[in-house]
Amino acid sequence: MKKQKHTLIFLSIFLGIGIFFQYCKKDDQNLNSTPTTIAPVGASGSQLTAVYTATPFDMTTDWTASSAWASANAPLLQCTPVVPNTGQNLFVGYIGKAYDVQMQAMYDSTYIYFLIKYDDMQKSVAAPWYFDTVSKNWKKEASAPVYDVNGVMTRSAFQEDKLGVLWNINNSCEAFKTQTCYGSCHIFQPYYNRAGQPKSNTSGNHYTAYANEKIDMWHMRLVKDPAYGVGSDEYQDYVGGAPNWDTTGGSANGRHVDGVVPTGVGANYTTALAAQGAIASQTLLTNKPGFKLIVPTWFVLDPSTYKGGQYYIDVADTGNNTAGVVFIIGVDSNGVMDYAANRGGAHVGFIDPNTPDYMPGVMSSTNYYNAETAPTEGKYCQPSSYATPLLAGRGDIDVKTSWIGGKCVIQIRRKLTTDDMKKQDVDFKGYHPAGDPLPTTPSSSGVWFQDQPFGIAIFNNANYQHAIKPNLLLHFKTK
Repeated sequence: MKKQKHTLIFLSIFLGIGIFFQYCKKDDQNLNSTPTTIAPVGASGSQLTAVYTATPFDMTTDWTASSAWASANAPLLQCTPVVPNTGQNLFVGYIGKAYDVQMQAMYDSTYIYFLIKYDDMQKSVAAPWYFDTVSKNWKKEASAPVYDVNGVMTRSAFQEDKLGVLWNINNSCEAFKTQTCYGSCHIFQPYYNRAGQPKSNTSGNHYTAYANEKIDMWHMRLVKDPAYGVGSDEYQDYVGGAPNWDTTGGSANGRHVDGVVPTGVGANYTTALAAQGAIASQTLLTNKPGFKLIVPTWFVLDPSTYKGGQYYIDVADTGNNTAGVVFIIGVDSNGVMDYAANRGGAHVGFIDPNTPDYMPGVMSSTNYYNAETAPTEGKYCQPSSYATPLLAGRGDIDVKTSWIGGKCVIQIRRKLTTDDMKKQDVDFKGYHPAGDPLPTTPSSSGVWFQDQPFGIAIFNNANYQHAIKPNLLLHFKTK
């Protein structure tokens, strides 16, 4: 995906190791001489029509093979998100990449269902560990392309595929009504640090303009999240207003996972439950005096048979002596690691990466490379991130993914109205005053179902660089 132009972009966090921004740009920010024209919400070819179904769809089934899904004749929306050129090399390596997307939607009295497909040959692995046989060091692949001084890419990116979808909560965000995701994106805006010094800003962030404005943000990590069958449900707010925007720069991010709320102190929020993200590395002394090496904390003995492959480690397996996930307790100057069955355990065996097939399994198989890169990269790669359950309100979105026939296929199910009490979810039955009972069946007049503007973003083997399609519209066709 790539970098530069007149387009807004939409910000992303990779939880656990930190926050990674998905940057965007408002359509009033002239970063380049040729502005990008954005079709208005509801323009021809931008409407996704959800049709009513009396047949609930189970997440364990393949909807693409479902006769019930096919017979419903849900209209197909086809669109093409494109990675914009935001300027300042923010999206370098990705600019101009485009993805043909197909979307269908259905709903019953409880849930709304989305079936989304986009062009992607194979799922990608997020910044895996590998052993450099020249330097004798354990290293992580970069999550963005690496370039030399001449601008030639020397190593491609390794990052998980992701899907983002934004919705206007209770129709509260004015800018979202006409700009969707562009309405909350702020990029390259100078700021003052806490010492009062002016600073330039090479990135961006999302936040709304007023305290009553909130945006529902679905940010689905398409490899890790489906391990537990849910996608990350998040939201955006105004993060305390202008004083926080101006003094904290990139930290003044209005994006939060559901369940997190402001503490009332500056831009501080409560702590998220069970954050997904990277597994912390560790630095260990070797047998060579004063010589240290950075190594994985947890290691999968045989990714060819492990359920998470080289993509992720299930957090539940870090305490499971039979899962084949071991804890690294030592390393020598040649990178040979000593492991125990679990944290605090005694020595069990060694992992010698200097041998051709140092792990069990068929290590020459192509699934030990990132399929979208040259086969010299990612050899014997090891997962570097956890899959964990997404709890409480963050787990409102059911998701299932597969890669079939050159496409990523995503099944999404969410309640039309969740149990959210914090104004962090879009209500697909419309905004209702407190105490007003919600209907249990679709209305023939459609009065209970509001058209919902939305935007989507595709992150293909990308950290924050993403293709964008704003100003789409979800319309409910009542029975």
